Amino acid sequence: MKLITERPIFIMIHYLYLFLLNNLCFLLSNGLFFFVYLTMDLKFDYIGLLFISLIPMGPAFGAVFYTMGKLVREKEISPIQDYLKGYKQNFKISLGYWSGQLLLLFILVVNIRYISVSGEMSSFLLFFMIFFLFVLVLNLYAFPILTRFEMKLKNLYLVSAFYLFKYWKLTLFNLTTVISFSLIYYQFPLLSFLFSSSLTPYFLMFNMKKLVEKIEEAVTVSSEI
Repeated sequence: MKLITERPIFIMIHYLYLFLLNNLCFLLSNGLFFFVYLTMDLKFDYIGLLFISLIPMGPAFGAVFYTMGKLVREKEISPIQDYLKGYKQNFKISLGYWSGQLLLLFILVVNIRYISVSGEMSSFLLFFMIFFLFVLVLNLYAFPILTRFEMKLKNLYLVSAFYLFKYWKLTLFNLTTVISFSLIYYQFPLLSFLFSSSLTPYFLMFNMKKLVEKIEEAVTVSSEI
């Protein structure tokens, strides 16, 4: 006879509890962004303020990917304690990486806006839009990697870009995962508010599990040589 803790319904409820608490930690860590988003008239003139409010989201992403990665590996976490540990442990690298991402995205958005409004340099519009998408997709690899391996900021960009193209099938699978969850969250906003910031990273870390293990093996071998 199975124990109650081994029954599927209990396991499901337990995971929902973990996702909910981890999601709450993420929301609290990004109070500045949600304050700006909910209280200000976000016209394009204030886009700089919006990007500044997004800066704390970098360490928050680092923390939630760290926590969800641990949940994938060990099947159990202490949602608040592990989140705080991941936030502190990955703060420097995640803040540096994310600040660079925001700067790139800000420049690209301004250029796309300028071209769209003025009509000048229209031949560059497609390039800027493709590069904008590339910068966003890079995060699918960068955050899972930075939570598991210590490396310099430059190397993080290079390694993430390398794996993005080398494992293009995994990249497409991750994109499909993000798009699928985005559609679900759009249809059910309450679900998005309660679980989106933890549930999506969990499935991305689950998708990345074999690749992360492969990288760990490579790092172990190189350190032994």
